[in-house]
Amino acid sequence: MVPSRRNAGFSLVELLVAMFIGVVLYALVVGPSREHVRRQKLADCAENLRKLHMVLTLYANEHDGAFPVAAGARSSDEILASLVPRYTSDRTFFSCPATGHGGHTDFAVVTGLRKDSPVSLLASDAQVNAEPKLRGAKIFADTEGARGGNHGAAGGNLLFTDGHVETTGTAAPRDLSPPAGAKILNPAQ
Repeated sequence: MVPSRRNAGFSLVELLVAMFIGVVLYALVVGPSREHVRRQKLADCAENLRKLHMVLTLYANEHDGAFPVAAGARSSDEILASLVPRYTSDRTFFSCPATGHGGHTDFAVVTGLRKDSPVSLLASDAQVNAEPKLRGAKIFADTEGARGGNHGAAGGNLLFTDGHVETTGTAAPRDLSPPAGAKILNPAQ
């Protein structure tokens, strides 16, 4: 004869084991999916910069190879606003998907460049400041919500005058100082 249990419930040990298994499964499923979401937002941000390059190139083609410059501009918002509506009516790619600002400018822009400029920085995620960036200098913040922290510790994206986009960490991988006469403008805060 098999002894019967008085309580038909679970023991504390059984509940703890079940909870432990649940936590492990959650970590295995959700952990990688969060990383995938982070990488996807970084890739979507890079795609927005490529779209921005196409629009800036259309502008440059009509302005003797010069990218937009706005005298007295204090932010990249003013530069990118000069592209609407003549070169684009869609402002959604002026922002980084990681910030959730959709339609508001999240990108820094370097003014005073030409299409034939030596390979140099044209635009990026918002930067920590508008100072020239030497190799190893901090470009992006390593925490989300801070100036230049679009992607947190993942760094950000850099768009160059030739149209290629590089994803980099928070520090400049090489000298990214703009040439003489050019300056970095961050989006307004």
